[in-house]
Amino acid sequence: MKVIVSAGGTGGHLYPALALVEHIKTQDQEAQFLFVGTTDRLESQIVPQMGYDYRGLHVKGLVGNPLQKMKNAMIFVKSLKQSKKILKEFQPDIVIGFGGYPSASIVLAASRMKIPTMIHEQNSIIGLTNKILIKRVNKIVCCYQKAYNEFPHEKTVLLGNPRASVVSHQRLRDIHEIYNIPRHHKTVVIVMVA
Repeated sequence: MKVIVSAGGTGGHLYPALALVEHIKTQDQEAQFLFVGTTDRLESQIVPQMGYDYRGLHVKGLVGNPLQKMKNAMIFVKSLKQSKKILKEFQPDIVIGFGGYPSASIVLAASRMKIPTMIHEQNSIIGLTNKILIKRVNKIVCCYQKAYNEFPHEKTVLLGNPRASVVSHQRLRDIHEIYNIPRHHKTVVIVMVA
């Protein structure tokens, strides 16, 4: 099986995508993966470090003043052409989007090329990219009942957010190295959100 996974911009999109890939690998050791994201955000550094093939799209969110939004919309149109080229080269069996604007490009292009598509919504409020893709995708997976109620039920499954011990253990090893903490010491990580 060949899978394109797209997650862009934040760890909230990226780490569930990595968790799904790790799970698929336990089920199909022959599976091939290609990550598609931005050229300059978190995923462009993390994914290659984890040993996965990666392609970056030059794409921006529809933010800013009206002129900037128009410019970013033109960049998005160009990213669709990039996405079609990637799809033709890799020939995936499925394209899975986890949100963020690069997901919009590759999933929309795959849908137009009749390649099976799926999106995953990690939040209780549906993100802009997934709102745009609702009618275009074959399957939708979400984490919260509130989001499930907003999606078309005939193609939506409420499964939750994938997590992988591989991802979190890798991060803990990095923390031990960064702060020179002996590995045998118990370590507690506290995250505060303002």
